[in-house]
Amino acid sequence: MALKTTKFDIQDHLNTLEQQAAYLEAALTENDPSFIATAISDVIRARGIASGRGRGSSKDRC
Repeated sequence: MALKTTKFDIQDHLNTLEQQAAYLEAALTENDPSFIATAISDVIRARGIASGRGRGSSKDRC
């Protein structure tokens, strides 16, 4: 019987500030710069900053 897997997306688990902080704390305890950078990027995407969602375009902020 084949093993069934599902897609995991960290964005589904970073809905609150508490979840985001816990994720960043866990990344920092690993002391792995690559993982820390990935975690920061994940939190940025979760907050919608990377897409500009709800923040206006960069031209609007200048």
